[in-house]
Amino acid sequence: MNLRRFLCLFNRHRPNRNRTKWNGHFYTSKCEACGQPVYRLGKQKWRKDNQEAPGKV
Repeated sequence: MNLRRFLCLFNRHRPNRNRTKWNGHFYTSKCEACGQPVYRLGKQKWRKDNQEAPGKV
């Protein structure tokens, strides 16, 4: 298992920066390692996109 994929297990994702989009509330993308949808929580803090995310509608 590579390091990036290992970090995904701890909700530390790396976005595909070429496909990052602004949805009106958050920057969203897909993780390069695991392919899951992610959103930007803060500078260089990307988390798996789920309904429990703070401020998500």
